[in-house]
Amino acid sequence: IALANVYVPDAFTPNGDGVNDFFEVKGDPGSDIQVLIYDRWGTPVFHNSLNVLHWNGAISGQPAPSGPYFYRISVIDTIGRTFVKRGTVALLR
Repeated sequence: IALANVYVPDAFTPNGDGVNDFFEVKGDPGSDIQVLIYDRWGTPVFHNSLNVLHWNGAISGQPAPSGPYFYRISVIDTIGRTFVKRGTVALLR
């Protein structure tokens, strides 16, 4: 199932090398994308906003441990359709 032309990475490496340093969901211009990320216990660790569009791999300002994190992405496309995708992303250090 296509998720309104949204790209969700499987993994990222927030090590400051300039490559894959952020968990960033990319979609069509004009789409409203809401991202929620949870740790293995279901505690929210990140949600995007107008000022913060991608996760840098930190929780409360500290580097998050390597491992799987769960996400829920909600997209409202340019014609008002809503899509939801759930999955996991690997944070690799």
